[in-house]
Amino acid sequence: MSTITGFHAVLGNNFRDEDGLRNPGIWTELIASTSEDYAGFYVLGQPESDCHVFMLAVGAAGSEVTFAVVPPEGMFVPVPIAAGSRISGASQWNTTNNSEMTILPVPSANVAADPSVTKFHTGPWLFGSSGAYDDGFFTTAATTNDVKTAWEEVSLAGANVSYNVLNGDSVGEDYSYFGVALSGIYVGVSGGIFYTVDVAIGASGAEIAVLENIVFEGTINGDYTPFQFRSELFPIAVSTGDRISIRYSVPDVTKDAGLGVLLMAAG
Repeated sequence: MSTITGFHAVLGNNFRDEDGLRNPGIWTELIASTSEDYAGFYVLGQPESDCHVFMLAVGAAGSEVTFAVVPPEGMFVPVPIAAGSRISGASQWNTTNNSEMTILPVPSANVAADPSVTKFHTGPWLFGSSGAYDDGFFTTAATTNDVKTAWEEVSLAGANVSYNVLNGDSVGEDYSYFGVALSGIYVGVSGGIFYTVDVAIGASGAEIAVLENIVFEGTINGDYTPFQFRSELFPIAVSTGDRISIRYSVPDVTKDAGLGVLLMAAG
């Protein structure tokens, strides 16, 4: 069994333009050359303020290829990388503050078999340098206690850049694994409220639930992140053009302002 060793870097004043996720302006080297095969990476982000996503890329300087897009809390990225690879990081901001990233690569020697994926994406994210800059998708608020809302399609106009799970209103690529992160927008100074959430695939009126009765406590007063619930990746395949929808219930609608939804997928 190999030791899991962390690599840390200050990412600097990274990009903030509408094309930034597709063509990051600044990559910071994290590992000059991986010493062995890795099965994946734990990504720990340290945003200073207003950080929305971190990215990982493989490749020589000037030829970086993004393979993961991770929310600010970080998560495990199940993308294998071969020995001898150069790994770099970048971040997306709506300010030009510095951010920091730590990655903990998991050696292939420590796992039974490497995951058979090459990309890990999240979204939808909307990036831009104007006042239209936004975080992600929010549902409308529930209206009746303990009654699930109607299915609401996850979509975000303008969120059609590379590496987004959604290309505006539908899945942009084929993926073998799918998951979700949720943020309950609780209304109140303190305390929280429990959300019960379903996730479906399918066109309007033909939704098929693939995840049901996810129960978590929403405790955030008006913020999209941090997420109070974050699933693992499930063996649920989603394909180019698929529509993703959400419905949920809460016991007291007077304390609910909606649900922040982040999709994640690997393939």
